[in-house]
Amino acid sequence: ILQQSGDKLTFAEKSHSNQQIALDWLANDMASRSQSLPPNDDGTSSPQPLVQPLSDNEILERYVLALLYLETNGESWFDAFEFNSEGHVCTWRGKRSAYEKKGVLKCTPGNLVERLALFDNNLQGTLPSEIGLLSELT
Repeated sequence: ILQQSGDKLTFAEKSHSNQQIALDWLANDMASRSQSLPPNDDGTSSPQPLVQPLSDNEILERYVLALLYLETNGESWFDAFEFNSEGHVCTWRGKRSAYEKKGVLKCTPGNLVERLALFDNNLQGTLPSEIGLLSELT
């Protein structure tokens, strides 16, 4: 999907793969985060973004988890755990409490994904190989 030309990465071709869909979602998510606040009443603008920018690890985790959602038919999950929502991935907990054993996304104290427990949730498909990019996943 991606090709490198010098220092730049570009899309080799437009595809309808789940990887492309996850990248498109991530690009739209990042674009919405970079929008500035509307002008103040006095006409001055506020340079602050609406949402704090993401670290490289957060970007990678958002992509991998979006791809996991797509590859395992997330639309048919019993609980989507707020996957692909605006919040930090560590807040993607969904309707189940942190104490319920049917599913949880657990993060390290440094806010990196440490565990995914999505059993009994109607996942269908194959886990993407990119799941190995979650460096703290145990």
